[in-house]
Amino acid sequence: MISQGRLIIDPQNRWMKYEPMFSNLISRAKELDPENPRPVFLYAQNILYTPEQFGGGKDKALPILKEAEEKFKNFEPASELHPNWGEDVLKSTLENIEGE
Repeated sequence: MISQGRLIIDPQNRWMKYEPMFSNLISRAKELDPENPRPVFLYAQNILYTPEQFGGGKDKALPILKEAEEKFKNFEPASELHPNWGEDVLKSTLENIEGE
């Protein structure tokens, strides 16, 4: 999330530095816990807010958002201390996309 936040500040000038960093961290998170919906959701958000001419947009992001939605249905945090965020934002994002 930190690398994505730094990228968003100035995408044109920071893309070359922070996009590969973001992608590598997301890939690593997926490897560590393939059932965790949050890396899938963060990746989908990245695709959603990338302009279509650069391979992004809602049509490309929607299947990935749906994958995250399925993972959230089956996800249970290991304890009260483990992360449990993102599902509400995902639902809101899907409502906005599907409502357009």
